[in-house]
Amino acid sequence: MRSVLFLVIFVVSLGACARSDDTDAAALTEIYRVLLHAAPADLPGFGVTDYPGHAEENVPKAWAMLLKAELLRERMKALPALPSRADAAAQWLMTHSDEIADGFPGWGVPAAWDAYGDGSVNPKDAKYTISTAIAVDALLDWAQDRSPDALRNVVALALRAFEPYFNEAVLSPGGLMPYSLLPQDRPYDTFNPAAYAAGVLQQLSGLVADPADAEKLRRLADRTMRALLDNRCLTPAGNWYWHYSVTEEVPNDLCHAIYIMEGVSRYKRHGGRLAAMFDYDAVIRHFFDFITPPDFLGRRKLSAYPLSVRKEFSPPRSYDVGMALNFFFHRMPDRHAGGEMLLRLISDYYAGGHVSRYPMADEKPIFVREYEAYVMLGLARFLWGRDRLVKRGHSQ
Repeated sequence: MRSVLFLVIFVVSLGACARSDDTDAAALTEIYRVLLHAAPADLPGFGVTDYPGHAEENVPKAWAMLLKAELLRERMKALPALPSRADAAAQWLMTHSDEIADGFPGWGVPAAWDAYGDGSVNPKDAKYTISTAIAVDALLDWAQDRSPDALRNVVALALRAFEPYFNEAVLSPGGLMPYSLLPQDRPYDTFNPAAYAAGVLQQLSGLVADPADAEKLRRLADRTMRALLDNRCLTPAGNWYWHYSVTEEVPNDLCHAIYIMEGVSRYKRHGGRLAAMFDYDAVIRHFFDFITPPDFLGRRKLSAYPLSVRKEFSPPRSYDVGMALNFFFHRMPDRHAGGEMLLRLISDYYAGGHVSRYPMADEKPIFVREYEAYVMLGLARFLWGRDRLVKRGHSQ
């Protein structure tokens, strides 16, 4: 009953013509609190998965996104009565960094999975580039907030996780970090996981002690960025985008497109050698290709696929929405006014203390914990991200 009441308050407050940031924040903070309590306190990343059977499992990306969200809350001392789950999430990621027990760290998914539909089923806990990159990203955030010793330990762990990729034999035909380290996934040049990882590699290159290791990391990041430059596509408006892979000539959906935008952004911020060759504005403007024109009431919607390339509208999954919120309020706080449409979307997915996979009106609800963690990060970025708070007139 309590969550239903807050949902009503949330919808009314976000739908009002005269909208208050403080009203929005109160309703969204309550949703964050409820979502945080949706899993056991000692296993906040545990829950229903979006793999066949929808078993309850621990998904490393869920733990990583929750870690990033809790760090934002912790830094602003928000919801002080709730203990931070950040340390528990970081410890879980480090303790479970080699679930498949092949001798080096890396993260994957807790399900057997045919990633490309080619008949080759990857085993449970196979290591995936995007899962490893997101876990390392979150652990670096955490360690930099903790201590020099924590940072040294995480940097060493991250370097070991990426070391297999220094072997050119494991790279895709186009020189990209492969989708996974399994031979059956190696033939596919898949841009989004490699791009996100390249941004993390570039950041990590500034943290390692050995100049030789730093150069290996930078060189691998540069190879990915060179492949992106060689394979970019243009929308009619001149925005840059990428197909899912060289062989799959379909545009990335929203979350995967943002993985690329985030990777390019991070690569640029950390001094990537090819950064000047990217039209950064054209890269991040692609975000707006996912937003519909206004209807007769002036309302816009968020699409799962870029409408400039794929004309039909389809609703995004909640993890697309979470990633969109995080990226918009982190990377574009001063570029474009608003974001209310993105925040209003939460009411389409939220009910009964959970966030559904798709809008509640579109399917029988499935509450995927990984997707809830993405939404929590998006909410945390709006509520407690420093750039956003400065824009709203709050002190840091």
